[in-house]
Amino acid sequence: EQTLFQFDNGTDTACFEPEYGGSELLIKYFAQKPGKYLELYVGKSDNVEPFLNLDHRGKTVACWSLSTRTQSTRMEPVTADMEGRIEAMRRMQEAGYPVRVRLSPIIPVRNWREETSDMLRRLFDRVRPDMITMETLRYNDYARLEQDFDLSLLDVEFLQVMRDFQGRKHYPGGEIPDEYRWLVYRFTINEIMDISPRTAIAFCREARAGWELFADE
Repeated sequence: EQTLFQFDNGTDTACFEPEYGGSELLIKYFAQKPGKYLELYVGKSDNVEPFLNLDHRGKTVACWSLSTRTQSTRMEPVTADMEGRIEAMRRMQEAGYPVRVRLSPIIPVRNWREETSDMLRRLFDRVRPDMITMETLRYNDYARLEQDFDLSLLDVEFLQVMRDFQGRKHYPGGEIPDEYRWLVYRFTINEIMDISPRTAIAFCREARAGWELFADE
């Protein structure tokens, strides 16, 4: 019964192409499979040249993890920056691939509202994704933030929320507390709907309460 198959949830497979060859093999395979589709997780890469001239027949969906300017350049080393990923999406869309975007993980940097708005407007200026999926940072409490991040890059309100939340019950996976997570989602959803109200929006691994809160959107 499954119709969509992802390659790969463990890493950004595109960075290994064309030498590895797995993406081309699967793109050509799914082009021949009625009712079955491949989601090629390009991730944080801009290496799409090997895919542009393949006979995919619209059966491969290309999916990116898109990050704001600060996040993509200061927190995701050895990856394509925000502009590079958007340009790669444009090229794949021009080659006939459906394009999807994951805002995952959303890391609340300083001025995250302004950076998110800028990112989304640059995205929709050049690409028409058929879905945007959101997921905030997980697996971090305040101690891990101190260990893993330059705190000067992070939103002051976010840091205070995480400090205040120390020692309290987390959801499995180390969620950002509900109220702040939903504040981030609310802003992002409103920006998407303002620019492109017909674009589908989804969550990744969000609690049922979050889905219900944003059910209308």
